[in-house]
Amino acid sequence: MTQFRLARAARALMLAAAVLLLAPAAAPARSATPEQIAQYLESYDYDHAAPLNAELSPQSDSGTYTVHSLVFDSVNGERVPALLFLPANGAPAHPCVVFMHGYGGDKSMANMFAPSLTGGGMAVLAIDAQYHGERKQPGKNVLTTDADNNRAAFHQSIMDLRRAVDYLETRDDIDATRIGFLGVSMGSFMGAVFAGADARVKTALFIVGGGGWDEFFANSQVPPIVAIREHCGKTGAPLAIFADSMQSVDALHFVGLMAPRPMLMINCSDDIIVPKLNAELQFEAAGEPKYIEWFKCGGSGHIPPPGKTQILIGKWFKKNL
Repeated sequence: MTQFRLARAARALMLAAAVLLLAPAAAPARSATPEQIAQYLESYDYDHAAPLNAELSPQSDSGTYTVHSLVFDSVNGERVPALLFLPANGAPAHPCVVFMHGYGGDKSMANMFAPSLTGGGMAVLAIDAQYHGERKQPGKNVLTTDADNNRAAFHQSIMDLRRAVDYLETRDDIDATRIGFLGVSMGSFMGAVFAGADARVKTALFIVGGGGWDEFFANSQVPPIVAIREHCGKTGAPLAIFADSMQSVDALHFVGLMAPRPMLMINCSDDIIVPKLNAELQFEAAGEPKYIEWFKCGGSGHIPPPGKTQILIGKWFKKNL
């Protein structure tokens, strides 16, 4: 086990060094050394052979796909609730898209995308992030004035995504060599770390996501981030402590490790929740092949055109899975 970890750490160090050497001239405001990135990657090590103790039960049948309720073991004693969508058409083993919802949402958000994805012969596995959906706890949140809590909640959710892939690998009707990721907003922030840390993810699509916690804490208008800025103004606490705590869960340090696996970002140029700068920073940090689609979305600028987004999603996973 020690030799395995040393070998993995050495590989992570080489990958991180390559990412930094290939980084564009317009570097993000905060960077990490190869040694730091290797340490961040090591924090996502775990025993893939640990029992999942999965429980699966049928929920509904639309005629074109079935929905199953799922719960499985993750790290730190957590039980993760999930939904598994299986297509009725196409012969197994099916490719599968792992889905993570946005802040304040839950796994049921996958119902927006499952009909088109399952119609293309793909399965979908959606989980509840920490403190969301069935995992809600009174007084608990993933973005609070407790910096350590925020990091731990994001880290747990990213580990839960990795365990979701472990579960998919146990199923004969899933092609575990064809796993994709789809995330929305907060789910994209988590997913960029997940896809960078887990080579089993063949491709990823991030909707209104981004990277760079310094810039996000300084500029986002999402209510809990505004509350953190107000807290710092009242207490004199430096805002930087919140970004400092989140470096091991920052997309900027991981998304480059996806290359040469392809990545697509869909973002709004007028977004006040995930500002344009955060999307630009993630795109700059990513390796090739990478693509980004910009929309002017109106309102909070955080909801890209649904019809066009669905088309992009369908085409992307059909091509890359």
